[in-house]
Amino acid sequence: DLENILGSAFGATDGFDGLLDIPEPPPAPGKYVSGYFPHPEWGAPVGDLFMSDIRAPFDPWSDSRTWPFVVETDRGDTVTLAFSPSFPDTIGWDLWLRNEATGAIYDLFPSLTYSFMPGAGANAFTIFVGLRTLNETSGLPDPGTALGLRNAPNPFNPLTEFLFNLPRAGTAEIRIFDLRGAEVRRVRGGLM
Repeated sequence: DLENILGSAFGATDGFDGLLDIPEPPPAPGKYVSGYFPHPEWGAPVGDLFMSDIRAPFDPWSDSRTWPFVVETDRGDTVTLAFSPSFPDTIGWDLWLRNEATGAIYDLFPSLTYSFMPGAGANAFTIFVGLRTLNETSGLPDPGTALGLRNAPNPFNPLTEFLFNLPRAGTAEIRIFDLRGAEVRRVRGGLM
């Protein structure tokens, strides 16, 4: 797949819209990476998998939206998802990705990419768009859920700083993973 589109548009609904929600074509023969939005609940005559998922308009300043997204591949190497939002990170809206297999949540700004080693079959994700989606009302995250937050200046300098928020005081632990998902370091933070 070269492109999948999510978003909102006037005239769209949160269900199947024949002019906006485009079916996912079958993967090409040979090595492939296929990304799609699964929607069996739509009961669309064109199938359950879509390369675009356009929803009814919403106000990202007061609400957030989630999109299920699945990546399938027969390749055994790293897959990188690249995002091109129509809004800059300076506007204050959030763009997050949750890896459903690990429960880890990644802030997609500023890199706008996410790399992972795919497992066999479907690799499920959830994409979150809105304002401050990391709160209890949006369902993100539950206590104990991993968060992939920004670090500064960058991970290749001798020192880097990771900032994180907790919904309430409690015990916290920081785990650092490489691109393959292998844990490389664990920092016990204690009560925060």
